[in-house]
Amino acid sequence: MRWRKRLLSANGWVWISLFLACGMGAVGAWLLFDSREATRAQAERETKNLVNTLGLEISHTITVYDLSLQALATNLRIAGLDNLPTEIRQNALFDASANAHFLGVMTHVDEVGDVLETSLGQARPGVNISDRDFFQIHRDNQNIGLYVSAPYRSRLRDGEDSIALSRRVNHADGRFAGIVAGSLKLAYFREIF
Repeated sequence: MRWRKRLLSANGWVWISLFLACGMGAVGAWLLFDSREATRAQAERETKNLVNTLGLEISHTITVYDLSLQALATNLRIAGLDNLPTEIRQNALFDASANAHFLGVMTHVDEVGDVLETSLGQARPGVNISDRDFFQIHRDNQNIGLYVSAPYRSRLRDGEDSIALSRRVNHADGRFAGIVAGSLKLAYFREIF
């Protein structure tokens, strides 16, 4: 009976209030922690989804551009192509995907690195890219396939930051005949990221 009196006294109510406040604080802290963990897990899932989506976008872009480069390399072998009027030759070599806003310039380069023609439709006399990694790798190695270069400043587009995707072109006897290359503006990556 004494404990009841003590419990119900002023001191008792303080202890009961303190106990309830601590209990409510503990429940609140647990709810905040649980909410934080759920938010962190959701953010992690959303980040993974975003990274996957960006990866698919970049992969799709590179695949489409690579198909354009393969078509360009194949079309260069068409007999009589050199005899066609410039506009028709241009349309035969450079397909419409070469005009997408994030793509730079598609080029046909000879075995010494001179740019022979571009998707811009204008001659570029005196432009040589033999010092670029994407030219040298194909010149020195026959079986590279698609090569993605280090970033560089384009000589054909006023120093625009780009990377190149390139493929080797061979003569009929298998000797190195040059490359076909396409630039992908670094602005494309800034835009999607």
